[in-house]
Amino acid sequence: MSSEDNSDEIKEKKRRATQEQEIEGAYGRSKRTVKVPNNEPKMEAGKFRSKNVMISGHAFNDKGPEELKVVTNNFLKVNLDLDINVKKVTKLAEKVYRIELDNEEDKEKVMRKSRKSISHRTG
Repeated sequence: MSSEDNSDEIKEKKRRATQEQEIEGAYGRSKRTVKVPNNEPKMEAGKFRSKNVMISGHAFNDKGPEELKVVTNNFLKVNLDLDINVKKVTKLAEKVYRIELDNEEDKEKVMRKSRKSISHRTG
């Protein structure tokens, strides 16, 4: 390595250190950001949330998004006696699913039926 390369490296390190000190001075400490890959497009807060229903505690046998949608439709028909159209189902974690319905009325039906179903099981 030549002395010119070393001086360039030293200058770059000093520049970075100065930038970090400026950031620390402005924010009180260094801020770090982590990018998390997301396969779904970002939604405005609350825009589609009003049509979503969460189901947890059931492990659906899913091999793909279309099969998961069919299995979820059958689950709602059998357990809640509802014949509604499921728009999309997303598996969030083990035994946790987000179901996107067509409209808010369908969500209200699911919520009413699920409350009645839970109250009969516990009481």
